[in-house]
Amino acid sequence: MCMEDITKGALKMLEQLFNGEYDPCKFSVDFPDYCYDNYEKIEAEYKGLGYYLDQDVPDICDEGEPGFDPTNMINQLKKVYDGALEIIKRDIVKCFICGTEFDRDSTDDFCPACGWIHLGIERTFDLDELNETNKISINNARKNAKNGLDIWGDPIEPDLLKNINTKALT
Repeated sequence: MCMEDITKGALKMLEQLFNGEYDPCKFSVDFPDYCYDNYEKIEAEYKGLGYYLDQDVPDICDEGEPGFDPTNMINQLKKVYDGALEIIKRDIVKCFICGTEFDRDSTDDFCPACGWIHLGIERTFDLDELNETNKISINNARKNAKNGLDIWGDPIEPDLLKNINTKALT
């Protein structure tokens, strides 16, 4: 899992709070501000994460004031942290054609090994039907990958070939 810098910063702040390295009262102001100021960047790094953080974090952190017991806030933020990790994990795509795992791109899900553009609805396709986006059927794309070829019939680069799950192609 490759995490971008802004998201790493948000998770690091949470981890520091959990480890007692961040004053809870100060955190209750800093973290919502960080998420707000970096909303677009977080959302660009991991679609849905900026929105997710924006939904609960401000309300959870609202209870922070000098002398408050931070236990409830920290427990709720641990749930937010776990939810954020789930969103980050979803940003790993497993190719429907060759089984290669790769980071989700912000514009499309283009497999670096076989070239398949993932739509997320491949399971609904007829395996032998020509796919309009990829200009090849799923079965033909899988045959190509099994033979070390991308969806256009060109050889897959040797360093990417090792990522292909040939068992999934049979």
